[in-house]
Amino acid sequence: MDTEERKRRGGGGLPAAARLARVVLRHPALAWPLLRAGWRFRRRDWFRRPPFLPLPPPNYLEWRLETAYGSTRALPEPTELRRYLRWTDWMQADERVGEGARASSAASGPGTSAAEKRSTPYSVGLTGNAASGKTTVANSWRALGAYVVDADELARRAVAPGSPALGKIRETFGDDVIAGDGSLDRVAMRRRILEDPGARARLESIVHPEVARLRREEELRAERAGAKVVVHDIPLLFEVGLEDEFDVIVFVDSPRDARVERLMARGLERWEAEALSDAQWPPEVKRAASDLVVDNTGSIAELESRAAETWREILRRART
Repeated sequence: MDTEERKRRGGGGLPAAARLARVVLRHPALAWPLLRAGWRFRRRDWFRRPPFLPLPPPNYLEWRLETAYGSTRALPEPTELRRYLRWTDWMQADERVGEGARASSAASGPGTSAAEKRSTPYSVGLTGNAASGKTTVANSWRALGAYVVDADELARRAVAPGSPALGKIRETFGDDVIAGDGSLDRVAMRRRILEDPGARARLESIVHPEVARLRREEELRAERAGAKVVVHDIPLLFEVGLEDEFDVIVFVDSPRDARVERLMARGLERWEAEALSDAQWPPEVKRAASDLVVDNTGSIAELESRAAETWREILRRART
């Protein structure tokens, strides 16, 4: 790529590696979080690009770093950010996003609102790292009239005693993860995942297809019930690559120390709570890729108030 091409794509005439080094030097406090996030992403199959690993777009890194330090410089649209986060064909991401927007506008035609075109409920992806307060937000929205689909509940149904998925789990991990009553021993399974990094991928390959089938069934049930907005409560929404499945994504965020304390209050050892927290994508990345963010930094009443405010914004978007 020549200098003019770099400038056109926001590269400023410098190689990507040089721009990456420059922005990290300007903001050294984020060097370690970025390194830790990069190491996690490196282990995912879709991040490997032999014979080398391409760097993300340098303008994306500047957006993230400057925004984290309170700059007024605007982030790109969340949809565009999600394309960057997928680390695939990032040099063409801006062109694809622009072409998609133009095609959508041409197909809609003048004078046609989103509400008129919509034949299915407005879909919301609700996510948050472990013990962030996501369940409190989901319950608040349910009380306000939302049709909530709980991915954890679907996962429990997927591995119910006698289910094909539970049989595959027994074959893969042995009887050690099966309780005496024939159900999945979640404590034993969680510890296996924390001790063996590859165990999570094997478990997800068994459970996620069944959960996806159950989620589709719930969507059809909500549509038949006349629901206007369907909220999908999915803890690992970004980790499993569902970020493009919803009209809007809402991320519930809470400080790491508070999340670890809540997990310990649920019976986990500190090392388990910290390992569970660190096994998920960094909240800084999820915040940037979400459309709306609910901060859980106070009391439950304050969280419920912020949840109600966010729900009003969702209803406004669903009508437009």
